[in-house]
Amino acid sequence: MAGATPTGDAGDRSSQTTDAPEPLARRAGDAPAEPILPLSYLDSVQAYFSHIGEDLTNAVLMGVSGEAFRLFYDRANPGRSGSVFLHNPLRALCGALGYNHTIEFHETREEAMDAVMAHHDEDRPVILQFGDEFPLLSPGLRVRLLGKEDHMTRAEVEASMAATEGYLELGLYGYYVFSIGERDREPKPEQVYRGAFRRARKIARAERRVRGCAVGLLAYDSMIGVLRAKRDLSRVTYAELARIADWNGASSQQLIDSRRAGVGFLQSAEGIFEEEGQPEALAGAIKFLTETVGQLESALHRHPSRISRSGVRFVLAAEEDASRRSYMRKFFRACQSASKPLERAHDSERKSIDDIQRIINISEKTRM
Repeated sequence: MAGATPTGDAGDRSSQTTDAPEPLARRAGDAPAEPILPLSYLDSVQAYFSHIGEDLTNAVLMGVSGEAFRLFYDRANPGRSGSVFLHNPLRALCGALGYNHTIEFHETREEAMDAVMAHHDEDRPVILQFGDEFPLLSPGLRVRLLGKEDHMTRAEVEASMAATEGYLELGLYGYYVFSIGERDREPKPEQVYRGAFRRARKIARAERRVRGCAVGLLAYDSMIGVLRAKRDLSRVTYAELARIADWNGASSQQLIDSRRAGVGFLQSAEGIFEEEGQPEALAGAIKFLTETVGQLESALHRHPSRISRSGVRFVLAAEEDASRRSYMRKFFRACQSASKPLERAHDSERKSIDDIQRIINISEKTRM
């Protein structure tokens, strides 16, 4: 049994009717040069677009897809936020850029592989899921993953496919094949940004939990609550310390890199919104999101981590040492210290979203 899911979320379609013609691609070149955490699904779709002549930077891809504004936090498992989504970023991206796309579901690897080969017969690459990664598979079984290319046999590709409950979204358990079709429209740059700004607002102000995670600004509140909670040290376990420290790894790096990309994306919108009040609102959004990046950097330096890396001041000790009361006090003092810049990051990000909302409001008034 196989099927293709719809090409977009009908409930959010109005925010996905935008694209990046060449002016957007040129503007994105001004984005800051800070490293952006590689997300293989965006890297693969970037390679696909580059192949067809649509050269877009990481900052623009992350901004349009909504990944530049993502934030999830699960109190029970803080380290898993990178695998949770409010919406499918590839659906959002392709819908915004005006490209038809499909996510095909297959119950077996064999059916999925047959679908891959059918796409290749039409000279169309696909994006698959291999474990936690999303490589681009081109005709001739050429695999590209995070900039590295290789050839695989059909048997190797088939064996590498991962069965999942949905493809970057909740769905049936099985195998998925993502493909991009023809472009049926070429929206104006203002439409692209307006749709992306709506997605940013939707994520920031989400009030429902997603797979146990708080979302957006409420995720900041949840993080701060965990870091500031009063605890009976006689009942604190090493597992609890490790769980808290887990966040300051891939999840925290993804957060700060996404906000850096968000700054670059907002900067690339300069000159697009010229109605009265919009340039000032955009400047404010950039200013406040830049402040968010600085506060997040401070929080990451202070927050306990299980990984020793540059800038991290407090690395979780081995269980024998961490079980001592004196050590636990130091651990939770570090948590308290990290909560202060996180609170400021929450405030500055809220102000940035408020300014983004102002841009949207002015656009809607002028279109009436």
